[in-house]
Amino acid sequence: MNYTTLKAGIVSWLNNESTELAANLDQIIKNAENRILRESDLRLFRKHATANLIASDPYLGTPADCLVVRYVRLNTGDFLELRAESFIREYTPNSATTGTPKYYAHWDANTVFLAPTPSAASTVEISYTYSPASIVTATTTWLGTNAEDVLFAACVYEGAIYLQAAPDLLTMYKTSYTEAMQRLQLMETKNSSDEFKTKGLI
Repeated sequence: MNYTTLKAGIVSWLNNESTELAANLDQIIKNAENRILRESDLRLFRKHATANLIASDPYLGTPADCLVVRYVRLNTGDFLELRAESFIREYTPNSATTGTPKYYAHWDANTVFLAPTPSAASTVEISYTYSPASIVTATTTWLGTNAEDVLFAACVYEGAIYLQAAPDLLTMYKTSYTEAMQRLQLMETKNSSDEFKTKGLI
């Protein structure tokens, strides 16, 4: 399913060819994609990047497309522990105190704060959640190709919300979306499991 067929399918399923719906289809589709992003934890939405630690600088910038930091790992293989900013402040009240970082906290939308402050320059690996390009701009996406039932159901549900459909229709469309999402999550679970271990063969 590409962008063109998705739009046509939404209009047909909702049985609404109004110019008002047509003018808002792109936003409806983006709302649906955002819903899927928020309500799932697909490997599709994960990335890894390398970032540089600067000696005596407690701040570490996150990738520009980062939505959620999943973990931060030093080049030694050690994982930093996520803590509240208040914990970091108590742990190292003086940011001039340096050492090998053990903890990190969210400073703002684009930065994490390390404790203790790095004593030497090095690199870290950041695993994070990001938002892939929308089918509105990319015309084809992983969701449209591999999970079109989820994408389509989410779009129909968002379209029905926009059109202020009757409660029974909203319930039906939400159920359809929820069931499609459950199937996708099941597939993701299978992709994350070792078949031999799952079946008790080793």
